[in-house]
Amino acid sequence: MIVDDMIHGSFTQRRTRLVDLETPIVPRAIAEGVCEEASVWLRRPLPAQWVRDLAVRANTVYTHNARFRRKVRAGGNAGRDYLWMFMRHWLAAIVLRHDRSLFARLPDSYGVGAALPQERS
Repeated sequence: MIVDDMIHGSFTQRRTRLVDLETPIVPRAIAEGVCEEASVWLRRPLPAQWVRDLAVRANTVYTHNARFRRKVRAGGNAGRDYLWMFMRHWLAAIVLRHDRSLFARLPDSYGVGAALPQERS
């Protein structure tokens, strides 16, 4: 998709890149999975808006950050796993912003993108 922007009186073209158009990865599906796993861990439903927010953020970062694009495009499952890690990190930030007590129930490692442990301690 090409978006026209007016900057200082002249038009420039900026290409909006979408993860699911350039890779087999579907950000919304990963966002749903990340929110579901956190919801189960926390034993509390999370707002559906957070799924949308995570998917939009993935595409925004993908559009504007070449290093992030390269990592998401990595071969095998590496790109998918990289996006899962970042979505966990972003979700932790969302939870922290909205409910500190809920954030405190997440393992510290979740904030840096690590998977949740198989069993609660």
